[in-house]
Amino acid sequence: MKTKQLSVALLAIVLLVALVVGPWLLGERAERVYRDELAALQRQPQALRVLSEVYRRGWFHSEASIELGSAEGDLAEDLRVRIDSRISHGPRALADLTWPPTLARVASTLELEHPAVHLAGVQADTRIGWDGEGLTRVVLPAMDQPASGDGPGVRTAPGYGELRFSPATGPIAASMELPSLEVLGEDGAVLLTLRDLHAANTIAPWLPGLSIASGDFAVGQVRMERPEGEIEARDLGLSVQSRPEGGLLDVHLTYRAGVLRIDGADYAPSQVDFSATRLDGKTLAALQQDLEGLSGKNLPDAMVGIATAALMMQHFPALAAVNPAVAMDRLDIATPSGPVTGRLALGVQGLTAADMDGRGTWMRRLVGDGELSLPRAVALALLTQVQRQKALEAAEDQASGDFTPEQEQTMADAAAAQIDDLLQEGWIAADGERLRTVLKLADGLLTVNGKTLPIGGALSL
Repeated sequence: MKTKQLSVALLAIVLLVALVVGPWLLGERAERVYRDELAALQRQPQALRVLSEVYRRGWFHSEASIELGSAEGDLAEDLRVRIDSRISHGPRALADLTWPPTLARVASTLELEHPAVHLAGVQADTRIGWDGEGLTRVVLPAMDQPASGDGPGVRTAPGYGELRFSPATGPIAASMELPSLEVLGEDGAVLLTLRDLHAANTIAPWLPGLSIASGDFAVGQVRMERPEGEIEARDLGLSVQSRPEGGLLDVHLTYRAGVLRIDGADYAPSQVDFSATRLDGKTLAALQQDLEGLSGKNLPDAMVGIATAALMMQHFPALAAVNPAVAMDRLDIATPSGPVTGRLALGVQGLTAADMDGRGTWMRRLVGDGELSLPRAVALALLTQVQRQKALEAAEDQASGDFTPEQEQTMADAAAAQIDDLLQEGWIAADGERLRTVLKLADGLLTVNGKTLPIGGALSL
């Protein structure tokens, strides 16, 4: 009996110690994670920098405040962000007793200040589970800011967001929903309306020092009023998907539009697909590390481009060694005159270090093919626009872009003559009111509609 009573007493003491000491240990762990993340933030090149930060750790609750500002420019005029958080790591309400158990809960308020926009009252509620996984729910308040000298006005409905993260270097998934956003003119008139905005993004670790991202962005409706007419779009979407396999990475990008009407003319449904395949992961990680090191050297602007190009050329042989390829897999755009369709692929096959040392020899390792079909009216409009641009560059006094009917006819005639010359020389073919061309690249030869153009020695390194 005494042994049983002693066991119960010892268990009670252990539970009491856990109840008292546990919150302190959790608070210590929370502060350590906060400090580590803050140090990582300050090491990275970025548009924002830490202006001030305070962390006050208590036994059951801790408080943190951080203020971020523009990394460059006048801090009195540029962007500032303030985040105030209350971290609960002790006994909490019964509503917080969930499964899996919630070890810590963070309530944050964000305020964004900029001459063009002010956003206050953004609420974020974060729950961190016993296994380190976390869920943050964000509520964006409605905004109604009139236009000012610094920019147009903005009006939004309340929005919602969510962020899921895993322990250490696990994946991070984020999403955001915004029912409506309106851009206002100085008179309060609505210039641009966006409805049913949705964004989702996932970042996952892949190789040491390299993470990959996939995401989707969609807009249910776009409406824009202009003096020349109205633009309306529905079911717009942009998707980027990264797919690693066996040390290589494939990236696919898709744009789509269900409805796109400009001044009463339809330019949808449309879809364009791009891809980059067989990208070597280890080389991408090394390139990213070198670029991060370059950004930390504070080079003059004139040298940044040169240094970046040098790094790209340094890693190019390793990237090309695994036969990468880029492609526009699908081009399908509706126009009032008919669809514009096509595809184009370009890759590298069998490139060696010896090829890189040769004068233009590496170009013989390029392979590709493609085709394009479009209405003659579309080609004529595009080439006429090129003629307009040339005329604007040649005559500074015509900078307004207003041409006389005679000038417009002259430019249209020149564009039509270009098309006729290409048809006569065989670079394009006609099929009724449509124009078509087929491309192939192999062994240093570019073939266009059966006409061959040698390019292997055209360029030298």
